[in-house]
Amino acid sequence: MVKSVELEEFRQRMDHYLAGTEPIVIHRDGATLGHCIPLAQRQPAPQAERSTEETRRRIRERRERIEADLGG
Repeated sequence: MVKSVELEEFRQRMDHYLAGTEPIVIHRDGATLGHCIPLAQRQPAPQAERSTEETRRRIRERRERIEADLGG
C-alpha cells in the first residue's frame, strides 16, 4: 500500500518515513512532487554477499601473484 503525504508532513517526519517499509507519494498543493521508497529494511541477497566475497578473494590472490612476480 502506498501512503500519500504533504511535503511539510514528510519533512517533519522524514526519519519516521525513511525507517519504514511503505512507499510514500509526496504532494504539495495536490501536485505530486515525488516518491520515496525506503530501503532501510532491505537485506542484501545472500548471492550478492557470496559474489562480493569471491571478488575480494580473487583480488587478493591476484595481488599476491603480482607481488611474488615483482619480488615483493
